[in-house]
Amino acid sequence: MRKVEKYINLYQENKINVHQAYKQLGGRKYKEWWTKLYKQAEQTTKERGL
Repeated sequence: MRKVEKYINLYQENKINVHQAYKQLGGRKYKEWWTKLYKQAEQTTKERGL
């Protein structure tokens, strides 16, 4: 869980890209990472009313 959140932060700060996250996290963690990232983006979009 912490590792996933760490990589979300790195991605949002533009320090890593999607491919690097996949290589570092592996399949299951990557899926969890992508799902959390997508949900955060969806929530942000709703808050902005877009």
